[in-house]
Amino acid sequence: RIGCTVAQMRDEVFGLHLTDEEDPNSWAMSVTQEPEKLKKLGILEFIEEKKRSGAIRQVGFSYHGNTENFCKLVDAYDWDFCQIQYNYMDEVSQAGREGLHAAAAKGIPVIIMEPLRGGKLVDLPQKAMEILKQSGRNYTPAEIGLRWLWNQPEVTVVLSGMNSGEMVQDNINTASTTEIGELTDEDEAMLRKVVNAINGKMKVGCTGCGYCQPCPKGVDIPGTFAAYNRRYSDNKFTALKEYAMCTALRTNATTASNCIGCGKCEKHCPQGIPIREKLKEAEIRKNRLRFGLVFQSFNLFPQYNVIDNITLAPRLRLKEEKLSADEKKIREEAITQKAWELLKKV
Repeated sequence: RIGCTVAQMRDEVFGLHLTDEEDPNSWAMSVTQEPEKLKKLGILEFIEEKKRSGAIRQVGFSYHGNTENFCKLVDAYDWDFCQIQYNYMDEVSQAGREGLHAAAAKGIPVIIMEPLRGGKLVDLPQKAMEILKQSGRNYTPAEIGLRWLWNQPEVTVVLSGMNSGEMVQDNINTASTTEIGELTDEDEAMLRKVVNAINGKMKVGCTGCGYCQPCPKGVDIPGTFAAYNRRYSDNKFTALKEYAMCTALRTNATTASNCIGCGKCEKHCPQGIPIREKLKEAEIRKNRLRFGLVFQSFNLFPQYNVIDNITLAPRLRLKEEKLSADEKKIREEAITQKAWELLKKV
């Protein structure tokens, strides 16, 4: 695989080679559970041969397992670096703070991925935002999330997704102005309150990383869970709009009802979410919401006319039923006729 990647990169040498234990074809997937396999499978010899030949200068691994196995993997080889998911929401999950310290104690540089949990720590629930504002520190959600990381001397590099020059500059400023150990006990206490506020609203701990994709049946798993969580962190109208736009209103519906329970997604989820169970739970909630929804205060989809708006819920439900083209046409006509009858009454 290294040979193929070298050809694709049009280069003969890797400065850094990182193997991801989430890749089902990767040796790291198996050694995450049993680090001693590094020797049994001849991986250590392979790595050393590639380093001696100059094909790889530095080798490391990306990790999504638990703390115990991370520490075993850290001890299994003289790694040049490692990469972990770490933020103030994941302080005691995955590799966690304990894993961070274990790697640093061996002199292994630690790269941080998902520092803002896929954006979840930027778009905070209202209660969490109020806690942050009341602290009087004038931090933005993104800034406090990154400062929490740079506050720790064990952190070497932080990988943060950025979509604009302004975001790049903000992140540079945060990194350059944060001093190690600058966060106070009050700051840490405030963040614990923020974590409690976030957890109190979320129904599924999905970060939107997309490792579960693609689904064999096309289910938009991150989109479904985002809308499901939005129902509790925002409101049910916003949740329905988000769910409809990201799943049901596509040419090929990607709703949770498409799930056949194969479990492929769960094998790749870094968070260990019981995806099949949560998809059923989310779909039940969405169906109840569709049947009970009333558009109020002009809370309509602007791209649709009145009749399309008031027939949206039954048409979406109809889309999920296995009907012939003729049956579907008859049902759609009946839905439209009923809608007009109701409109005449108001």
